[in-house]
Amino acid sequence: MDYTLTIKFLIVISEIVLGLLSQIVYAESAYDESRWQEQMENIIQNASLYKQNSN
Repeated sequence: MDYTLTIKFLIVISEIVLGLLSQIVYAESAYDESRWQEQMENIIQNASLYKQNSN
């Protein structure tokens, strides 16, 4: 029995799965990056408001 077709099929399936996983990881990191940036902007805004109120 020839296993080359089965092996090629498994390789293609594993490449598809790895591609999907890498896309999911990239999307998660981009989401975390935007949340981090949003939190930093909030901190800066709060600091400037605090500075205005203290004067």
